[in-house]
Amino acid sequence: MAPGQEVKIGLLCSRVRVEEKMLLAALRARGAAFDRIDPRKLIVDLQGGGLGTGGLDGFDVILVRCLSHSRAFYLTRWFADQGVPAISSHRTVSTCGDKVLTSAALQAAGVPIPRTVVALSVDSALEAIEEMGYPVVLKPPLGSWGRLLAKVNDRETA
Repeated sequence: MAPGQEVKIGLLCSRVRVEEKMLLAALRARGAAFDRIDPRKLIVDLQGGGLGTGGLDGFDVILVRCLSHSRAFYLTRWFADQGVPAISSHRTVSTCGDKVLTSAALQAAGVPIPRTVVALSVDSALEAIEEMGYPVVLKPPLGSWGRLLAKVNDRETA
């Protein structure tokens, strides 16, 4: 981009929640050039040379605020392939959408986390739970909003 050229921002969100309202207000207050993009309306042509349809042409950066992890995951990969920077990046969306990868990244960065054990079979999960002691919290690696989270108080429940 040439010096002095205006940056055009895309705000990718399906719903405008409190946080998106704050972002939109901040963009307006700064006189930024931006448009809201609804990811539910996008069509991506993987064989096409352009950015597809749905109003993505001409953006210099995309602010990713998707509620749907799968939409954010696929779209950020596509943006990266097209050379369009995304905040959050595909790497960030990939890591943060997976509890195992998130825990590993936090641990590697020196951020304290609760004791976390990954078990890849029912037998190893039961063995880990018995070693840790009850109660434990079981979480699937993918998902959010507390879905499928379970507090386990005894072996029968496990």
